[in-house]
Amino acid sequence: MLYKSLDSTVPHARDMSCRYLRCLASLAARFPLLDGVGNIIPSFVWHDAFHPSRFTTQRSISLERASTLFNLGAAMCQQALACDRSTPEGAMSASLIFQVLHELLRLS
Repeated sequence: MLYKSLDSTVPHARDMSCRYLRCLASLAARFPLLDGVGNIIPSFVWHDAFHPSRFTTQRSISLERASTLFNLGAAMCQQALACDRSTPEGAMSASLIFQVLHELLRLS
């Protein structure tokens, strides 16, 4: 039952993380995001998963990219673990997901 509920949410989380990473890359390419006069310094807000009323604000696009890559890796691992690895097809698809994740993290 757990795997059935993950089937619909994990690909969505993966797709949204990939879309957000593309937006961050586009933002970094178009604007100077460094400290200095006249530069844009965006703030990124993260909420605590266990205490949603607590949050922190960071001004680092590198930290934001790293955090998003971590979340993407977690979502893809969940998707690979949800595959039925007792069959050859399921083991192959789980292996493929892990290989894609490896390449994504290697290139980032």
